[in-house]
Amino acid sequence: MKNQQRGLFGKSDSVLHKLFWDSFWVMLASELSVAVSRLIDSLMVSNFLGTEMFAAQSLVSPFFGLIAIASGLMATGAQVVVSKSIAKGQFNEADQAFSLALLIGLIIAVVTSAACFLFGDLISEIFGASREEPELFAAAKAYLTGLSAGTIPLTLNVILTPILQINGDRKRVKSTMFLITGVNIIFNSLSIFVFDLGMLGIGLATSIAEWCGMVVYLLHFRKRNIMCHIRMRGMQLRVIKDVLVIGFPKATVRVCNTLRPLLINRWIMFLSTSAAMSAVGINNNIRDFFRIPETAIALAIMLIAGTFYGEQDKKSLKNVVRISMTYNVLINVALSVILFAFAPYLVAVYEKTGTEAYSMALICIRWTSMGLIFYAVNEYFMDFMLGTGRHKYVHVFTFFERFIYAIVCAYVLGLIFGIKGVFASFSIAELCFTVHILVHVWVKNKKWPKELEQFMLLPADFEPEPDMILDCSVCSIEEVTGISKIVMDFCRERHIDRRRAYFAALCTEEMAANIVQHGFVPEKQQSLMIRVVVVNDDLILRFRDSCRLFNIREKYDSADRKDVTKNIGIRLVMGMAKDVMYVNTLNLNTTIVKI
Repeated sequence: MKNQQRGLFGKSDSVLHKLFWDSFWVMLASELSVAVSRLIDSLMVSNFLGTEMFAAQSLVSPFFGLIAIASGLMATGAQVVVSKSIAKGQFNEADQAFSLALLIGLIIAVVTSAACFLFGDLISEIFGASREEPELFAAAKAYLTGLSAGTIPLTLNVILTPILQINGDRKRVKSTMFLITGVNIIFNSLSIFVFDLGMLGIGLATSIAEWCGMVVYLLHFRKRNIMCHIRMRGMQLRVIKDVLVIGFPKATVRVCNTLRPLLINRWIMFLSTSAAMSAVGINNNIRDFFRIPETAIALAIMLIAGTFYGEQDKKSLKNVVRISMTYNVLINVALSVILFAFAPYLVAVYEKTGTEAYSMALICIRWTSMGLIFYAVNEYFMDFMLGTGRHKYVHVFTFFERFIYAIVCAYVLGLIFGIKGVFASFSIAELCFTVHILVHVWVKNKKWPKELEQFMLLPADFEPEPDMILDCSVCSIEEVTGISKIVMDFCRERHIDRRRAYFAALCTEEMAANIVQHGFVPEKQQSLMIRVVVVNDDLILRFRDSCRLFNIREKYDSADRKDVTKNIGIRLVMGMAKDVMYVNTLNLNTTIVKI
């Protein structure tokens, strides 16, 4: 029998669908909380403070990229290390990695904020605001000053968000997005219509909103029943090494994202006027908003991939990639069409029709819409590689996609076609990198890639031999008895001794029955994914579902030891097993039993 029982009852993908969508909505809410704040700022500035102020805001916008360098490094490293550590049952290491990432992020944020207050003039000049245009320069500096007051929450919220997702607190992330948006709108309105604080008030409104969001996030860690905690005592600095190694590629992305607009903005100002800079600012705001779903998908797959990669679960990894990539393509094709078709109306929100800035922004956005799908594929590929630990790939790819292709295309096409060539370069650079990925995968596989699995570039020895793995699922109590026979046959055909084969079958039946009875919600389609793996001398059973909490260890510890008639199945499992581990992460119950 050759592992032909995979997906026996045909519904095991429902758990992965739920896992992907749960992770996606949380990441989407997180990305929206920052993007909506920037969008509100932009709309307020462009409609009530004027084109010159909007140009100043566009020049200072790389400040968000500057903050994202530290937050992206710490957040990415922490979430990958935490998800892998929890998957292995190393909870203390998970706590230390997260806590150290939070502490280092805080220190960097404080230093950054102080630098902005002390050297605001110099930083504004670096961002491209010239003293020869006093009004533009003063507006850029004022907005930067206001934003710098929120550097700490802007940094820490990015680190906190994926940990709340790992801990299963999706509702808090979503509700916090609405809180941040509401507070930002209120304080932006007060700044403009009541206190007349100008660009300083716009920046402060974002800062206040982010502080409110951070307070709500931190209240989450008062809970006891969570997988990852903030623990500042007994921290060992060695743990931070993995966080930095894993997070550094994401920092490279942020560095390139900060340097690229600095260079391209100067090139735009050399080729054209402030109207072109306003057009690019409008394009960036609209583009970034339309890129949020793809960014959320990429962050979700990075988090999920880290868990499955740590478990060496190729099947689940392959299936979740197939599911998420399908939605990735469909969503971004639809967004590309919408962006191209509604570009005139979107630009009109920022700029009056008929102006030079309006015409330029319309051209820029339509070029951007044609590159949206290429960006989606590129971002997804890099975050998948990062989640599965291929850091060198990400370093090299980031340098090419976010810097080399972007700068070369902008400068070359700008020289040939002027400012319109720069606008076109935003999409052509992404297309160049997509081709780069295809060629790289072709070379690695030594053949043209035709299947999605070939793009995963997994090591040849990634998981045990396929014949040593059984994957199946249970969707109802009626299927429980049948699953024990399947496990028994699997063990016998792999020459597992009779005693352990019997224990494995009995353990599977008892665990499945308990999970279905206590975890499944009545009248709701759910499934329990079961994996049996033979690794050396160990027989490992893994039970995974997205149902109500069912912690076998808690059930066993809380059982009345004197009453032998209660919890018989759980007593049998705990008595037969070498080791039992339970974790609840990403809103998935995972129980691993070694026999």
